[in-house]
Amino acid sequence: MWPFRRTGLGPVGQARPERSERELASCPPSPAPEPAQEAHFLQALAQAIVRRRLEVPAVFFLEMNRPLSFLAGQGVLASLPLLGLVTDPGTVERFARVLDSPENVERLITRIEELAGARDAAADQACPERSRGGSE
Repeated sequence: MWPFRRTGLGPVGQARPERSERELASCPPSPAPEPAQEAHFLQALAQAIVRRRLEVPAVFFLEMNRPLSFLAGQGVLASLPLLGLVTDPGTVERFARVLDSPENVERLITRIEELAGARDAAADQACPERSRGGSE
């Protein structure tokens, strides 16, 4: 059907230049983030979720999609051109890396639950009537 594919010719009938291994090696993939940077990003993401009081939907979503977390990360990367219009592309890439690893998803869930528990404990200490169940 597409003769230029079988013959090694480009779309306009010209031979495609072959890339050498040196050229391919000069474009290494982006380096993996350092553990400290990754932990800082997970902390910031968990704080943003808890600050907006979205811990229940976020944990539900992460737990529900845990088996598909790699695919979700790839979906985020595929939607990078659209998400890049709304937010920083670097942030989108870091979020995709979080979703790529089941360990990172578990760490994020744990951190969200810890921050939400600390927030609720602080609220209970500030307002003791709240912990007793209301007015008497």
